[in-house]
Amino acid sequence: MLICRYLSGKIPFFGKKVCCGFASALAGLGGVHIWDGSNWTIYNTTNSGLLSNYMFDGSTWTVYDTSNSGIAGDNVQAVAVAPGGTVWFGTKTGAGSFDGSTWTAYDTSNSGISSNNVQAVAVASDGTVWFGTDAGISVFDGSIWTAYDVAGGSLIDDNIRSIAIDSDGTVWAGTYKGASRLKSGSWTNFSRGSGIADPIVRSVAIDGSGNAWFATGNGVSAYMVTDGSDTSSGSPSTSLPPVNIDLTQPVCFIGSLAL
Repeated sequence: MLICRYLSGKIPFFGKKVCCGFASALAGLGGVHIWDGSNWTIYNTTNSGLLSNYMFDGSTWTVYDTSNSGIAGDNVQAVAVAPGGTVWFGTKTGAGSFDGSTWTAYDTSNSGISSNNVQAVAVASDGTVWFGTDAGISVFDGSIWTAYDVAGGSLIDDNIRSIAIDSDGTVWAGTYKGASRLKSGSWTNFSRGSGIADPIVRSVAIDGSGNAWFATGNGVSAYMVTDGSDTSSGSPSTSLPPVNIDLTQPVCFIGSLAL
């Protein structure tokens, strides 16, 4: 997969943001699906200028790959944008950043990252960058790398598929054996016995109230925070694509649809 950047216009979602799934089951097609509050618009290789069904077409695209940039690899698995605008990437062959002019690449040969297979990226409010790899979590503060893994007593599984960070610094990590949470300096692990619908956690998102939402192999699970107490709940059995929540708008879940 290449990296593309859309430079002009805004993509609508209830007037502001897009809620979309790449290569989802909507209409049995890949591509990007945009909901504007009333209607769906589907863009794919058959009706737009998409290079593949995994990217969004617009009036102006900039394409980055290993032939024309310093990106760590063409197989990009995750992306996150820091508050200052620096874009961080996770690839099969390492991680990297792009600040608009300079590319920086990180792998096991030149940094403290746990593995070159970077499957998730998230940026905390303090600027630290969290990388989910197949060998645990690596955290980079700009100079020092910190590792979290099963052997160190932190995680439920080292194969990290997703990471979400709350505004208070609480970190959630999704794996194929459950979820792990770092809160107030302590890790807690959750699996089916904890109330999560399924240990396969494909994606995690946190809403404006601090509730954590998990897209699992058996529906959506929500870890609710109410009046300081934590509760968990599940949804009916449905295999869902990644969850994306706009914190300023109602939550929208998109399941496997065949239209």
